[in-house]
This record gives sequence, C-alpha cells and structure tokens, in this order.
Amino acid sequence: MIVAGGIGGTGGLSIDVRNLALGLTGRGWNVTIAGGDPGDPAFASLPDVELASLRPMGSGRVSTALTLRTGLASLLADRRSALVHAFGCMPSYLTAAAITTARRNRRPIVWTPMFHPLRARIWRRDARLRPMLAFDALAPLAGRLVSAVGAATDAEAEVFRRAGAQRIELLPPVVERAPLARIAQARRFRESIGVGAAPLILVVASRDEPRKGLDFAWSSFEELRRLRPEARLALIGVNDAPKNAPAGVVPVGRVDDATLAAANRAADVAFVPSVFEAFSRVVVEAWQQQTPAVVSDGVALGSIADGVAGTMVPYGDSGGAARALARLLDDPDTALAYGRAGRRIVASRFELKGLIDTVERLYTELV
Repeated sequence: MIVAGGIGGTGGLSIDVRNLALGLTGRGWNVTIAGGDPGDPAFASLPDVELASLRPMGSGRVSTALTLRTGLASLLADRRSALVHAFGCMPSYLTAAAITTARRNRRPIVWTPMFHPLRARIWRRDARLRPMLAFDALAPLAGRLVSAVGAATDAEAEVFRRAGAQRIELLPPVVERAPLARIAQARRFRESIGVGAAPLILVVASRDEPRKGLDFAWSSFEELRRLRPEARLALIGVNDAPKNAPAGVVPVGRVDDATLAAANRAADVAFVPSVFEAFSRVVVEAWQQQTPAVVSDGVALGSIADGVAGTMVPYGDSGGAARALARLLDDPDTALAYGRAGRRIVASRFELKGLIDTVERLYTELV
C-alpha cells in the first residue's frame, strides 16, 4: 500500500496516516509513504514503513505535483500489486496528482477527502472565498474516479453517494485504545497549571486561526465567568494566550500524549468552538478520558454528541455555549453520564483496531 498526498506536520491528517501505517505494518502489510517529508516528526518512529523522499525538481506547486507524479509512477512500477491511498481535501494539487498517476497506472485508489458539507460555512464568511461554493458542488464528482472513498462521517458519505461514487467506506479518524488517566495524574495536571479545584474548561487548538473559533471560545468563557467567576479555561496547543483572551485563560502550549490524556481527565468539560471541523479528534480524545464535550454546530461529530455525550450549540451563540458549559459544571451526574457515553462511543466506533479491520478488508478486496 502506498500513501500519497499533501501530508505532514502535526495536523490530524498526519496522525491518521501514522495510525493507519502502524496498524497495517503490524499485520504484515508493506507501507510506503510518498509525498510527505521523511524528516517530519510525525513519521520519525515508523521503523517498518518506507518513507519515499520525493524532492521537487524546482519551486512552486506545479513542480511539486510533477515530482509526486514522477516519483509515484516509479514506485508503482516496482510494486505490481500496490494500491494507492490518497489523503487530502480538494482542491489539493498533490491529491489530484496522486489520483491521476494511480489511474494512469491502473491501480486501485482509495481516497480520504475529509470533505464534510459543513465546510461551506467557511466560504460564506469571506466574499473572496465564495467561488469555492461552486467548486464544492462539483468536487465530490471526483469520487467517481477512485475505487473507494473513505468518508469520515455519515454526512460526508452521503455527499459522495449523491455524487455517484462507486464505493464508499466509513474510515473515520481513530485513536488507539487507552485506559483512563489516573486521578493522581489529573490532579498533578491541575496543580501544574495552577487551577487547583476550580471548574476547568479545556480547549485544544493546534493553532490560533479563525477556523478554530477561539474568539467564540473567549466570548463564551467571558459569559461563563459571569455565572461561575471561579472557572478557568486551559488552552492546549497554542503557546501564548492571544491578546484578546479574557482573564482566567491559562495557556499550556503543546503537550505530549500522556499530558493531553491527563488534561482531558482533569477537565470538567471539553469545549470545541470551531467554525468548522470535518471530524474532530479533540472530541474523541476527550470522550476517551470520559469527559463530556460542548461543541459548536460546525463540528461534524456534533450530531453524535448532542444529548448523548455532550451538547451542541450554534456557532457564535456565546450565551448558549456558556449556559451549556455551566449546566455540566452544575450537574455532575449528567456530566458523568455524558462522559461515560462518550467513552463507549469511542470504544465501539473510533478505535484503531476497528479501522484496521475495515481497511484491511477493503484493500484486500480491491487488490
């Protein structure tokens, strides 16, 4: 199996590729990652995975795409039974190059597009981006060009089903099975950031950008502090609290997996205020630590969370978000029930073993 496309960095797509590679090599599959940076820390400890270094022949997107096409064609020539799994959301020139090359070489193609229909709300926020609405109406037709589309959610699968994709499999982002962090670890996390026993809201954002909705997080937290002045908000992933962050926000910066698990276990509620998330690994990581979630209606997992493992609120409704957070702080029985339900959801739908079972069956049938 060859993974190709614009992958790398600390984003969720790189984590998905890494998890998939680990799971498949553990079952005897040969995996080559092409199109990423072999020096990327996301792929630094994959001893059984070949990292194909494809150096651009020049500068710019055209050169990079041509390099991927040439390098991928060479890899396919040496691997007569290889399947190509392309990761990336259109319009990605690397994803297009990978799919085009695989088709030219008549190889099975699985495409993970991360193309949830909610992303249209991003284009509507900026007049310069509105032409993307027309693009989004046509892009799912590319699903007809591949052997299978790997959709993250039911809503995404429906988009490609209507567009005529020949085969669709649910291949959501997943996490490895993990125990609950110990209460002592959660307590140490609280002590390390100086919040003690205060009500704690957790926001995880890999970067401060408009799509992550941090402005909405701040306005909602300000409203919450009017109801619960002692509340604190731990911000993980962003090293310095933005200048417009209100009092009570504690910037934590990037953390390792163990600390993230302890942070989720320590939090009373996880808050995901994003304008748009095609899935939201943050929600799954919180649920795995039995923490309820309040999410905006731009989060693709919101429909699963609402009333079962948390609460969904309209993006921008700061008062509604504050009340939802306060209800869970004031009702520990409901918070615990939501958290336990979330952990059950993760175990049944979003763990690595289940994904690898599905992917292995799919690849075997296609090859």
